[in-house]
Amino acid sequence: MAAEQGHDSGQLALGYMHFNGYGVPEDFVEAYARFSVAVTLGNVNAKKWKDHLTESMTKEQIAEAQKRSKEIWAELEARK
Repeated sequence: MAAEQGHDSGQLALGYMHFNGYGVPEDFVEAYARFSVAVTLGNVNAKKWKDHLTESMTKEQIAEAQKRSKEIWAELEARK
């Protein structure tokens, strides 16, 4: 899967799926985390989605999502 291989478009797609609940449970924390990783990988569209999503999240959710994005990043780095 593209996301597991560290592709920005794969991370964006997973974020979008979690944002909308397409094939997975709707989860703004996971969506934010995936968008954050995609941004770090250089995806400019992910930044727009992340910014949009932030407006609907609490500070606690954002903190949790930031922690989750670090976990995802560590998982990607371990696969290299």
